[in-house]
Amino acid sequence: RLTKEPPVRKLLLLAHQLDQHLTEGRIKDLDQASAWTGISQSRLGHILGLLHLSPEIQAEIMDENSLSLPNIPEYRLRNISAVVDWNQQVVLWQSLKQTIV
Repeated sequence: RLTKEPPVRKLLLLAHQLDQHLTEGRIKDLDQASAWTGISQSRLGHILGLLHLSPEIQAEIMDENSLSLPNIPEYRLRNISAVVDWNQQVVLWQSLKQTIV
């Protein structure tokens, strides 16, 4: 049975793809990325912000199939990605997962 990918996983994949295109020069800036994807620059900024999540959280988003993952909207991760300390991010992430079922 095919399962639907959690939206936050799709957004994290998009963030990594956009970052790669920007790094390799295939896209010069968010304006061009916005025109290419049809997504506003502001929204692209939110999506690229997912790259500031700790590697542990990113791996969990990419690899796990927890029941809460499909119910976690990207906007709930913005405060977590703004925290510089990855250990504190993980604590916030665990707390978020417990509040969403």
